[in-house]
Amino acid sequence: MKNGNSKRVFVSFSGGKDSHLSLFKAKQVGFQVEALLTMLSDQGDFTAGHRLSLPFLRRQAEAMGIPLFYEHASWGDYEKHFLRMLSRLREMGIEGGIFGDIDLWPHREWVEKVCAETGLTPYLPLWGKERL
Repeated sequence: MKNGNSKRVFVSFSGGKDSHLSLFKAKQVGFQVEALLTMLSDQGDFTAGHRLSLPFLRRQAEAMGIPLFYEHASWGDYEKHFLRMLSRLREMGIEGGIFGDIDLWPHREWVEKVCAETGLTPYLPLWGKERL
């Protein structure tokens, strides 16, 4: 059931199940998902966490009809690059971000901090749900 929420958002997208599920949940309640944001390793065209390749992520984005935005970063400069991408999305009219976090407080605090710095609203549709 939709709640009439028509905010323009991006999804923090790793290509994994949590980012897909959070995207699905966001669309269920009416968010306009206008971008996928992926951070790639500074060692190549793959995600640091899942090691999914950029061509694979592009195929996922294309299948969903959602533009993919990405940037390379090391763990040391990750936040700087992530903030730059958030600012770019904000300039495009994006109002918030969807994150697939479930229960890691330090990550939630970081998400809230970087979103606040760029004037975006974070949404965590999986927060507090049971891990399956």
